[in-house]
Order: sequence, then structure tokens, then C-alpha cells
Amino acid sequence: MGGYSILVLVCSATLSHSECQPKTASDVVRGPQVDNVVMCALNAQTMLARTGLVKGAHDYMKVMCVPTESAQEWTAEIETRKAALR
Repeated sequence: MGGYSILVLVCSATLSHSECQPKTASDVVRGPQVDNVVMCALNAQTMLARTGLVKGAHDYMKVMCVPTESAQEWTAEIETRKAALR
């Protein structure tokens, strides 16, 4: 399936908004796949309203709408980084 995926990045408050990227995020949560960017933005708002990903004042969330193929690559990279920390 083509289209877009929602990525929710959890980043440290010490990172600027532009520095908060999948490779610098402390966590990446992949949301649902959608057909277009408009649906990505609408679904991301709903997802954020229901989530408790950020706990405390030291982190913030950033939402990205990315091509599905990119989301799969970034999610795999984050899982590899997490496994190396265990």
C-alpha cells in the first residue's frame, strides 16, 4: 500500500523543533496508514488527543506525515536502537 503513515516522535525538551527527527527522538510511534496528507493530519490530531506518550515536562511530541516506506524504515531503525540499549 502506498500513501502516508503518521509518525509521532517523542523528543527531549532540550531539542529544538527542527532537531526533533526520527533519528534523534527518544521514541517513535507509528500511527495508521492513510491515503493522503489531509487524512494524515486529521487522524494525527485524534491520535494525539487520545495518547499519554509524554509523561512529564522534559519531553514533547511532534507529528510527521511521511510516505509509508519511510515510516517503515524509521520504525525499524528505532526498534534496533531500543534493542541495543537493553
